[in-house]
Amino acid sequence: MEQNCKKAGKVWIVAAALVVAAFAIGISVYQGLKKVSMGERVVTVKGKAEMEVKADVASMSVRFSVKNNSLNELLADAKAKKAIVVDYLKELGFKEDEIFVGNISINEQDYKDATYKFFGSQNINVISRDIDKVTKLQEGLGDLYDKGVILNQDYWNTGASYDITDIDSFKPQLIAESMKSAKKAGEQFAKDADSKLGKMKTAWQGQITIEDVDETTPQIKRCRVVSTITYYLED
Repeated sequence: MEQNCKKAGKVWIVAAALVVAAFAIGISVYQGLKKVSMGERVVTVKGKAEMEVKADVASMSVRFSVKNNSLNELLADAKAKKAIVVDYLKELGFKEDEIFVGNISINEQDYKDATYKFFGSQNINVISRDIDKVTKLQEGLGDLYDKGVILNQDYWNTGASYDITDIDSFKPQLIAESMKSAKKAGEQFAKDADSKLGKMKTAWQGQITIEDVDETTPQIKRCRVVSTITYYLED
């Protein structure tokens, strides 16, 4: 009888221990699930920022043409026209290291009734960080006609090209503004959801796009970036 009582006591102790253990495990699992659930409470927002930036380099191609029935005379004419164009560029303030003279291209017309047997064209390119100087060149191309130079500004040579090379000079500010915009959107969402915006979980910065503000001022660029950020939401 005494042995049976002892066995029964041990069984109750073991049972009580199992209950306590199960209760502790249950609490632990509940807390873990709660943390996972809270970790999944996130909001993903986008922030956009843009600014106008003046181009820091400009380029332009001046293309002229010559024609003649004599190849030697055509080459002499092209040489003279090249000198006129280069001198004109220097008058505008372009330096030697900003002027790039291309090779002459010559086509021979071999059909019987051709007005001229030889046609030639040559490109003279300028690249400069003096934006206004290139703009002045584009606006004054008519002066070369007055000097006897026939320009051939075709589809691929429509005018000056303006670019931004020093993106790092404004990139940090642009990104900071886009992140600020994203945070503002996240705070508004959290407020509407009766919650609070927590720490940042992930962030993705889009590519910076650069485009002309309008057709009349191609030297002014609109730079834009979109940042996508995921925040935790807190009670």
